[in-house]
Amino acid sequence: MTGTAITLVKPAAPRASRELRAGGIIVGLFVALAVAASWFRSQAFVAQPASAYLPPFWSAGGSAGHLLGTDNLGRDVAARLLFGIRESMEIAAASVLLAGAAGVILGVSAGFFGGWLDDIVMRVADGFLAIPVILLAIGFIGAAGPSLAALIGVLAGTQWMLFARVARGETLVVREQQFVTAQRALGARPRRILFRHIAPHVLPSALVVATLNVPTVILLESGLDFLGLGVQPPTPTLGGMISDGLTALTRYPLLAVYPGAVLMILVVGINMLGDGIKASISERTV
Repeated sequence: MTGTAITLVKPAAPRASRELRAGGIIVGLFVALAVAASWFRSQAFVAQPASAYLPPFWSAGGSAGHLLGTDNLGRDVAARLLFGIRESMEIAAASVLLAGAAGVILGVSAGFFGGWLDDIVMRVADGFLAIPVILLAIGFIGAAGPSLAALIGVLAGTQWMLFARVARGETLVVREQQFVTAQRALGARPRRILFRHIAPHVLPSALVVATLNVPTVILLESGLDFLGLGVQPPTPTLGGMISDGLTALTRYPLLAVYPGAVLMILVVGINMLGDGIKASISERTV
């Protein structure tokens, strides 16, 4: 009697897991770079006109002290990229947290109580969604003046509607579940039902929206920096560096290519992370 060899084949990793890992690695790397920015403050801010427009270290005339070269004022490009990454991630995180908190509170309240509150919140959200985001941002910052607080406020003000609509939709489903009906029958207060029983079911969806919303906020923030309406010099930003690089595009194109490439990789990494989280949550709920 001959035996039959059985080969165990390890199943391929699901696409969600691969995207989650790849996105997590990329985002983790950018977080590490953002943390390391503080060690290179002098190179990023102190102007050295005598060292202006140095090429990267692999080119003739380059220096190991300036891996990616220097800008028009002799500031280290690599160090400024680190600060640009940190600014973009910090502003995006603050804006999305503020937008998420406001949107979830308004959406859950509108979906749970309904009536006139639901009508007002949703009509206001529809009104904001009807206005192009970039025009709304430019108009607000033009009126309030460019500042970090105004930038975070306008970014949050252009994104809360997405959280509100998702939170309202989830709340409309959850409020009809039997455990919510039982809590009402037992005399639980609306605030307790909202925070103890409905909000926990809404938060996973809000997390997915937040993760997918961060790249949009980063691109919008970079666009405003590019137009001079965001973070003001001398603080480095990716959008501001692209704008500065365009002034010498024909002679030193890498000054615009560097921040553009970093911005692209950062956005792609966060998108992959968001898609992975979304797919993982979907797989668990099936």
